[in-house]
Amino acid sequence: MQSLLSLVSYLVFESSSLILVAAYFASHLLSDDGLFVLTGAKVASKGCPTAFATGYGMSKAATHQLAVDFESNIANSSQIAFCILPTTIDTPANRAAMPDANFGEWSTPESIAEKIYQWSADSSTRPEHLFVDV
Repeated sequence: MQSLLSLVSYLVFESSSLILVAAYFASHLLSDDGLFVLTGAKVASKGCPTAFATGYGMSKAATHQLAVDFESNIANSSQIAFCILPTTIDTPANRAAMPDANFGEWSTPESIAEKIYQWSADSSTRPEHLFVDV
């Protein structure tokens, strides 16, 4: 039990620390009409169980909450925040960890990068909602 608590604690702390630092710098350095994008997870946003990765689910729930809080703090500015909600991201590590999965259903890093680039290059293409499936 102690090893499970230690692992979950570590994952939540590490992920939360990184997103808090990113949000801090974004809140101080983001330019007018600037874009702040956090990476959440579709599985953690739909009330789906993440028993296979409890720490992951908890850290993504924290990311989702930070996105809500960050957006509320910039509500009266021209800055914008999004929390993208990919399915599993198609990376070598994820393929190795889930070799029997249907990789065709996964989000590719390239498609995510293309969306973020599009939103940053042309503000008229930005979604109207905080949480965006990618």
